[in-house]
Amino acid sequence: MDKARLVINRYIFANGGGNTGEDSWSLYAYNLEPGGQDIVIMCPIGGGGAVNAMLVIQSESSGDDRSWAAQELVAIWNSN
Repeated sequence: MDKARLVINRYIFANGGGNTGEDSWSLYAYNLEPGGQDIVIMCPIGGGGAVNAMLVIQSESSGDDRSWAAQELVAIWNSN
């Protein structure tokens, strides 16, 4: 969850975005630029205590905007 928070914050600082929120194993970010993307990063604990991270992006913008946002989020994740 800490890493997911860091990723979302760095993305918003670099590219712009709106509100964020969280619950016990998910973080949310709304209106990420470009194109007003809404995302959720889910971090459920799997078997043996392993933490899995899943990214979901939803918007009414172009597929190119969603793909770009996904690639940027994954790059930030991988660099931390």
